[in-house]
Amino acid sequence: MRQYTDTHRGLPLPRLCADLARDLGDTRDDITLLAVRTPGTRG
Repeated sequence: MRQYTDTHRGLPLPRLCADLARDLGDTRDDITLLAVRTPGTRG
């Protein structure tokens, strides 16, 4: 998952979460994502 978020880090958080749910989730079940972007941090 880290590689995915690093690759897509420029996306707004709502879009990043939606893309993660679609691309990495199991659509047969509920998914909960928590994403936080803090200013000044680098991966």
